[in-house]
Amino acid sequence: MKLEQSWMGLGETKWKERYVALDPTVGNLAYWDVNANTECQAPKQEYDLADLIEIDTNEYHNILMLNFCRRGNRKQCGQGVTFQANCKEDFDRWVQVLSRYGMKENDIPTAARAA
Repeated sequence: MKLEQSWMGLGETKWKERYVALDPTVGNLAYWDVNANTECQAPKQEYDLADLIEIDTNEYHNILMLNFCRRGNRKQCGQGVTFQANCKEDFDRWVQVLSRYGMKENDIPTAARAA
């Protein structure tokens, strides 16, 4: 699930089901509408994992909050995205894999160190 922000802060935020893929060969994370044909359609959004500067987690709700810097400028915040895993096992797997990208050892969330 991906947290969809309301338009310009108006209205409610909603969780929407998304198909999320991490491609370690090119170092990116992308997501599509759950019903999209991922082989034929471009993703709704792509993120370069080299720009991942922070992972924040809520282990109780299996939530991952990923913060990316602006392309090529690690000191300037860019976009953020929030996902919710279906279960604890998926959450731990995502945290463990994502913590390998763009993070220093002391910045890795507790969930990743324990996994």
